[in-house]
Amino acid sequence: MSISSKETIVLNTGNCFVPITVNYNSKKNIRFRFSSRGGAISMPPFLRQSEKNAFIKKGIEWTKEYLKKNSHWEQTFQGDKYEHGNVINTTYKSFPIIRTDFAGKIKGRLKDSTLYLSIPNDPIYQFESLHTIRTCIHKLISKDLLPILEKQVDEVNDQTLQVSINKINLKYNQSNWGSCSSNRNLSFSSRLLFTPEWVIKSVIKHELAHFKEMNHSTAFWNIVKSIDDTHAESTKWLKDFSWKCDF
Repeated sequence: MSISSKETIVLNTGNCFVPITVNYNSKKNIRFRFSSRGGAISMPPFLRQSEKNAFIKKGIEWTKEYLKKNSHWEQTFQGDKYEHGNVINTTYKSFPIIRTDFAGKIKGRLKDSTLYLSIPNDPIYQFESLHTIRTCIHKLISKDLLPILEKQVDEVNDQTLQVSINKINLKYNQSNWGSCSSNRNLSFSSRLLFTPEWVIKSVIKHELAHFKEMNHSTAFWNIVKSIDDTHAESTKWLKDFSWKCDF
């Protein structure tokens, strides 16, 4: 196995193909992790090749055991969810899929709340292009649902802090559910569109509170507590069911 800053291994579980990314970084510790992007192995680059191979093998076994204990994650990596006739259900609207198979570039369009997808009919190709497919769907659905989310943010804001908001965006990110900036912009992960409406409102309130306190100080949490009595429950829901929230 050649030395590089990053490489990807494909794990065939029998039900789906799961990517395991091997990251070589300057940190000395070796870590195994799992997220909606798949497995991840982190290790320093200065190890002997035999040591790297041994840790990669250990990381693959760790990933297999993790998936056995958390089998629901396999649904995230099954390409058949984009089959013709399937439906992508968000909190605000459902989007039936009309799919055509072809050998070119992945394409998509949205018309009358129907997703028209052109995806190569090859399981391995679908796995390798899973992020591209999801990003394509995210762009189409987010553009359609952003006005609904904007209206919801305005309603929550009017009922709570009544702060000034510049712009609202939907981004396809995995690192957080929402964020705010000093120029009064709000950004939400499009994955939030798959959570219950009460969870969406809770995340909105969290970000609105940041316009009062741009930190996670005691003052910030006091604001959250004053406007959101579901914060603890929504945080638990996101922790337990984040695997359900993807395109």
